[in-house]
Amino acid sequence: MLRQDRLTVFWGEYSFTLRGCVPRNPKAGDDVGQHCCHGLSQREPSAHRRVHQRLSVTSRRSAGFTLVEVLMVLVIVGVTAAVILPRVRFDNARVISAIRAVDLAIAVAQRDAVSRQHNTLVVFDTVNSQVRVVWDANSNGRADGGEKARITALPEQVRFGRPSAVPSVTNAIDTPGSGILNPLGPQIVMLRSGSADRRLTIYLTTIRSLREMTLTPEVRAVQVLRASGRSSWLTWDGLLWRRGR
Repeated sequence: MLRQDRLTVFWGEYSFTLRGCVPRNPKAGDDVGQHCCHGLSQREPSAHRRVHQRLSVTSRRSAGFTLVEVLMVLVIVGVTAAVILPRVRFDNARVISAIRAVDLAIAVAQRDAVSRQHNTLVVFDTVNSQVRVVWDANSNGRADGGEKARITALPEQVRFGRPSAVPSVTNAIDTPGSGILNPLGPQIVMLRSGSADRRLTIYLTTIRSLREMTLTPEVRAVQVLRASGRSSWLTWDGLLWRRGR
C-alpha cells in the first residue's frame, strides 16, 4: 500500500514541493524504486517574499499627499502670513538703510577732503531723493560742470523731511555755513582740515509717515557737527528724540 509524501525544498526566496508515492511498509524484496513522483509543484514565493511584496504595495500607496492635505497646508500658510506680515516694520528697515547711506556719504566726503586736500560738497537733494558727493576741485563751494560726483539714491519710499507732528531736535541749531544755497537742497562743505563749514541736521522719513498721522512715525535724523565733521544718528520714539537708531 502506498502513501502520499511531501518534501518541501527552500531555495533562496522560493520554495519547491516534491510530491510522490513510496511503499508504506517496504520489505527487503520490495523495489524501492517503485514509486510515482508527480514532479514538482508550481513554484511559489516564500512567506518572506509575500510579506515583502505586501509591504512594498502598502508603502507605494501611502507615499505623497492628497489634494485635501495640500489645500489645508496652503490655507494655514495664508492665514499665518495675513496675521504676521502687517506687523513687520518694513518702513523701519528702509529708513535705517537710508540713514546708513547718508552717514557713509558724509564719512567718504570727509576722507576725500582730507586725503585730496580740497573741499568736498555733500548735497542732500530733496528733489530727487539723493545724496550727492561732489569733489570741489576749485573750492568755490559750488558743483561746477566737469567736477567728479558720486550719487547715492535713497531707498524706495524714503524721503528727506519730517512729519509736521514731529518736533525738531532740541539742540539742532543749524548754522548758515558758507551762505551758498543749492537749489537741490541743503548742503555742507567738508573742508581740507576734516571739519565742516556748518552744523546741519537732516531728517529722513517715509512717504507713509508724511501722509498719515501715525502715533509712532518712522523718522530719523542725522546731525553733522561743525568742528569735527562727524555725524551721529537720532531716532524719534514717539515722545522724544534719542541717540542711536
